[in-house]
Amino acid sequence: MENDKIKVKKATGFNAIDLLIILFIAALTGAALYYFTNSSRNDADCEVVYTVYVQQIKNELRDSLRLIKPGDEVIDTVHNIPIGRIVDVEIKDYFATVTDKDSGVMRKEPYPGYSEVTLTIKADAKETRESYEINKYKIAVGVQVHFKAGKITSMGYCRSLIPSNIAGPVQTTADLTAES
Repeated sequence: MENDKIKVKKATGFNAIDLLIILFIAALTGAALYYFTNSSRNDADCEVVYTVYVQQIKNELRDSLRLIKPGDEVIDTVHNIPIGRIVDVEIKDYFATVTDKDSGVMRKEPYPGYSEVTLTIKADAKETRESYEINKYKIAVGVQVHFKAGKITSMGYCRSLIPSNIAGPVQTTADLTAES
């Protein structure tokens, strides 16, 4: 009868194998976090060229806009930090989108007394996953930009953003006009 009794050893909960498995999972998690947050393509230094579009500026300010020249520093007025230098300034008459009441067709028509400005800006930046950072200022297409350039302080939207290694040499409006 004594042989019929088999001693069953109870599991004691935690042992060295469990510790090794936990350490292995923690190491894998740490490596994955490091890879995805510090990838070599993140925080890469590059130069970007971006445009800021400002619409509906009263024509009384048009002469002041002409004072903005290539080489002028652009300052973010919210954080008071430099966000690049002007490469080109394009001032045009402002056109508003209107709908014809009879036909329902939308078209652009001149909006008297107003101008629009497109500033082309070049800056050193760091590439991140979702945008570029210029002195810790996140810039991406569609971002609202509060800026000061020359003697003008205004607000516009980033319309385009291209790393200059992709864009090649920056063409100004004068360059494009000369080519045609």
